[in-house]
Amino acid sequence: MGQQRKAGDVADYLASILLLLSCLATLTACQSQPNVRRGGDIQPPWAGQLRGEGLRGFVVTEEFNRRSTIMITATNHVGILKLERFDGLEAESAHRMIEDGIMGLEALYANALSPYPGDISNRVVTEAAYRPKRVADGAHAAFLVFANDRFGYGGTTADQCVYRSVLAWRYSDHSGELTRIRLFVPRGVRDEVLERWLRSIACP
Repeated sequence: MGQQRKAGDVADYLASILLLLSCLATLTACQSQPNVRRGGDIQPPWAGQLRGEGLRGFVVTEEFNRRSTIMITATNHVGILKLERFDGLEAESAHRMIEDGIMGLEALYANALSPYPGDISNRVVTEAAYRPKRVADGAHAAFLVFANDRFGYGGTTADQCVYRSVLAWRYSDHSGELTRIRLFVPRGVRDEVLERWLRSIACP
């Protein structure tokens, strides 16, 4: 059991290092590359208005278009990136969608009535370690959240929490584009690495 735990710790540490290297990749890409703009910003054609070093190395594995919504799944050697892009939104509508998303996330972890009420308490309380962690992201809303093996949030036990995830939104006043960003990496990746990755993603 100890050897398995040690091997898992090593794997998580290596995943953290790989993601950190991906986030801190140098801005030496050739200017002739179609997804590199002036100044070294990485802007793949599938990312819409999003740009930044954190997008380097991702390859699209799935794309779905539905009216004014585009859903993208992309992967690299460390994680899985899921983007949900909404076009043609006024700022007020975009901010309302963000607030709705935050409320939905918080509702997943709200204390609920237990199906097996006992003498001590009939409420299920989510342990602090598994609650969403709100992180500084400028004027944007962003969270670090644990996710299950189906990329869903709301897990409250170690067995349910397979991934560590970034949940964030980016809105472009210029284009009216709102993007919900979800990055999934191994659970052991350190929060500071994920926060650094998030800060590298911009949407002018």
